[in-house]
Amino acid sequence: MSLDKNKLNKLLDFIDSIALDPGNQWFIDKLVAKYAPSFHSDPKDIMRIEKYLGLDYALDTWDSTANYSFVEDETLRNQLISDNREMLRYRFGTRSHRVDFFEVCRYALLQMELMLNYYFDRTCVDIEELKERIQGANPKLETSNWSSVDAIPFFAKLSTLVSEQKITPKLKNTVENIRKARNHQSHRGTDANIVDIEAYQQGLLSQGLRIAEDGDIDWKAAVANKDTNGTYTAIRQSPDYYKFKFSLFLEKQPFDKVIRAVSELSTILSNE
Repeated sequence: MSLDKNKLNKLLDFIDSIALDPGNQWFIDKLVAKYAPSFHSDPKDIMRIEKYLGLDYALDTWDSTANYSFVEDETLRNQLISDNREMLRYRFGTRSHRVDFFEVCRYALLQMELMLNYYFDRTCVDIEELKERIQGANPKLETSNWSSVDAIPFFAKLSTLVSEQKITPKLKNTVENIRKARNHQSHRGTDANIVDIEAYQQGLLSQGLRIAEDGDIDWKAAVANKDTNGTYTAIRQSPDYYKFKFSLFLEKQPFDKVIRAVSELSTILSNE
């Protein structure tokens, strides 16, 4: 019996929406087990079905790109691995049919938040010791309302690691851009952290600075020239320059840099 094509397409759309939820993996497994055998004569048909459903069975069993063996809590470790795989699905477009930089950043940030919470919870005797460490790096922060590690702002925990020389300012800046990219999803068109890249670059050129191939200031040329060294030093500490750097980050969408940042943070924390 032949059914209406539009109705069948709606059914496929419904199955697709089910496949997006990791909690429905059991259903997808049963679906493949029931119908995949009929396509064994043509492996390309199986690949097309897997592509349509947004599945990548290699990713379902792929080792995490970040090392989470140091996490003793099995539930937390499994969650970190699950978020890592979901990040990779959006990197390669095997979930919901698209490569999505903002979703990669979202799942990267979820892993980082869990890692920082686990690290501080494990390395502090109690909440008071944790507050003391956080305030050491963020003296202006009000901590009296904090009752758990979850209540502490992410940026405060991140800056504490920099202050204690656990992570480099370079890694911190990458993580901050990932956090801003995550927030950018809900502020499309009204994000105050965005600047006009071309206009900002023209402003840099008008001050005698050069633009490097990556779109940023050619800092080597700026530092080597006594006429631009002071200008460069002042600019790189300005709020607008941080906005410019974030705007470049969004424009370039450095997927691999985001994924490496997650791995780098996990390696650092695993050694603490």
